[in-house]
Amino acid sequence: MPKCSVKTVDSSLGTEYDYVIVSTVRSSPQSIEKVTVDRKWRKANLGILDDEKHMCVALTRCKDRLFLLGDKELLCKNRKWNDLLTKHIPGSDIKNSSVNSSKDIFKHVI
Repeated sequence: MPKCSVKTVDSSLGTEYDYVIVSTVRSSPQSIEKVTVDRKWRKANLGILDDEKHMCVALTRCKDRLFLLGDKELLCKNRKWNDLLTKHIPGSDIKNSSVNSSKDIFKHVI
């Protein structure tokens, strides 16, 4: 069986992997379409995900395939995440999925 590592973004700096799964672990249970987004709101709701340096490190660790798990609606409140998720590289595949519980998540990650 191939070796599998679980690391934080900071601890993966300087290392590359064939396959990387990035979990953004933040979610917003309410609809956030009409939310006024400012720096304070992004810090409270996106936390480290609003940091472009961490984003860059997280997304550049893979050599072959990157799997990004997260709340697209929430991530798109950040300009860089929005650009990535709405103007993604041609040929990539973004799946939207509604997951009602943590038990359901693996049904959608195939």
